[in-house]
Amino acid sequence: MKLRKNLFYSIIILAIFLRLFITFFSGGVIHSDEIFQSLERAHGIAFGYGSVPFEFFELNERPMLYPYMISFFMRLLYFFDFGTVIFLIRLFHSLLSVSIVVILYLIAKEIYDEKVALLVAFLSAIWWELLFFAPRTLPTPLASNFLLISIYLLILANRKGSKIMFLSGIFFGLSFMIRFPILVFLLPISLYLILKNRKEAVFFVSAFLLMFVIQGVLDLFTWGSFLKSLISFINYDVIQGKSIQFGISPFYYYFIEIIKNWNIAAPLLLLIFFIEGTKKKDEHNFIIDMVLLPLILYSLVQHKEYRFIFSTIPFLLLLFAKGVINISKKHNFILYLLLIVFVSSSLIGILNVTLAPKKNLCSEEQWVGKQEDATGLIVLDTWSEACGYTYLHKNIPTAFFPAQDIPTLGDIQIRLINDLSYTLRENVTFNYVIFTYDQSNVIRMFENNTETNFTRTILNIMDELVNSKKFIKIYFFKEIIVFKRI
Repeated sequence: MKLRKNLFYSIIILAIFLRLFITFFSGGVIHSDEIFQSLERAHGIAFGYGSVPFEFFELNERPMLYPYMISFFMRLLYFFDFGTVIFLIRLFHSLLSVSIVVILYLIAKEIYDEKVALLVAFLSAIWWELLFFAPRTLPTPLASNFLLISIYLLILANRKGSKIMFLSGIFFGLSFMIRFPILVFLLPISLYLILKNRKEAVFFVSAFLLMFVIQGVLDLFTWGSFLKSLISFINYDVIQGKSIQFGISPFYYYFIEIIKNWNIAAPLLLLIFFIEGTKKKDEHNFIIDMVLLPLILYSLVQHKEYRFIFSTIPFLLLLFAKGVINISKKHNFILYLLLIVFVSSSLIGILNVTLAPKKNLCSEEQWVGKQEDATGLIVLDTWSEACGYTYLHKNIPTAFFPAQDIPTLGDIQIRLINDLSYTLRENVTFNYVIFTYDQSNVIRMFENNTETNFTRTILNIMDELVNSKKFIKIYFFKEIIVFKRI
């Protein structure tokens, strides 16, 4: 017993160490939502300025609990350099993600046994997807923490009763208030409650309805209408299906991506999922449903991004751990062999992703914000591919080129090369310009639509301005050039 307890503590220390390591080497932006759906809105709340994407000012379709939470930390930590504040917020997310390891251990111990519990704790401590998303300021990973707690309490309520069931509903409500699509997990949860035929289910429902009302009141305070953000979200993304403007993927997209991300361990995962899917036990089938049913529901939506299904990953790891223990019951060497395959799969995954995309661009926006003479900034990319006032942290006008056909408040969208050239020559307010060779998809689309070599054209304009003594060129990194007006 003591050995197993020490082993569990060692796994937790390993989980913390790996997440600290990833946090120190991560940064930048993996998706614009990491800035503009969380940090940027929080910055606007905390300091009164920042870009406001159309999901907020036009549609009012985003829940505001998460930005409010981050804005609280921004104000609380304001005495630090703001770059440090952003790092501390990422660090908080990373350390909070350790709860996934702990809760998976507790769930496995409750419905399986200590061996499965220790194994799933180890798997979740080192699995590359959990590590990669740990420091990211995206709502789905944070909501997943509360979802897991809710599921653990739901299972625990079989022994503990109505009070635990009520707490389960509260935590599910919190996950919903951070990320609306978490509602897809209501389907497997409802099936589980119906099959268990528990009278205590009313406590889960009443607790969730309480959080539902709180979300409505928060919307009333924020948007002026009860449940405005949820209604707008359902109308825009589900009924009108307008999220397809961000891309369409086939039904099987998520299943293929899971296989890709599990790489050499994918055949083993498929084998285990097939074997475990044939077993009948209420809680075990519930875990299978927590993977399969949300995957199917998410797959019905045309616009797909892998991060949307992050909440299913912990349950998939739990099923994998159970299957590995079953396969290796009689032979320890099989267990070690399967662990080698899993660890290798995780290493392959983490070594094939960029931990800090656009980190240099964000760093240079941060540097410009610290310059006392900075009165305006032009970023030669579209607004959604930049790092926002979160990194600039200075209330000066910003302009972006090429423009993206999504409105935003507080930013100037330049649409023509001639307009850009005129702004650079005549508008002395914009005295800093950032150019990056790291081309976004928006720039590639601009080049295709205009048959223009964006990089060459922009550099020609800037070279001419440098030669005419209007700007000087400051090199920072091989893909970043900062120009300063003389």
